[in-house]
Amino acid sequence: MYFWIVNCSLAFLLCVLCAGIVIPQILLIAFRKKLFDFPDERKVHHCAVPRLGGIAFKPVVFFTIALLLGINMVLGHSEILSEIGNDVCSLAFAFCSIMVLYLVGMADDLIGIRYRAKFVIQILCGVMLIAGGVYINNLYGVLGIHAVPLWLGYPLTIL
Repeated sequence: MYFWIVNCSLAFLLCVLCAGIVIPQILLIAFRKKLFDFPDERKVHHCAVPRLGGIAFKPVVFFTIALLLGINMVLGHSEILSEIGNDVCSLAFAFCSIMVLYLVGMADDLIGIRYRAKFVIQILCGVMLIAGGVYINNLYGVLGIHAVPLWLGYPLTIL
């Protein structure tokens, strides 16, 4: 129990630290290159905002996960890998889906992507999750629903 509390606390602190270092640098680039999202009738914001502010989050999280896995392995705490050992396929497909969505989001921020293309890509990422065995199979009592059958879980995951 203590092991997981320490690891989760370190992960959170490391993510905050890395994001605090990286995000200002990205915003500086956005201001220098004049990469702003200007308001229109579909936008929530009312003034120009930098487009690349959120670009740091996925790399920071992936870096933190990889670093903490490495540190735990060097320190001889291999039980962290035994916890995820059975789910390598699921993690691989999930990371691929996350990476594709991240790259599409970055491309959309920089050059713009049509909503139909983004929708198709999101569906394909949902299919990748299902291929890895990750799908909605339980709502744990939300709206009184617990177990979700496959025929409903797959479409819910894709949506």
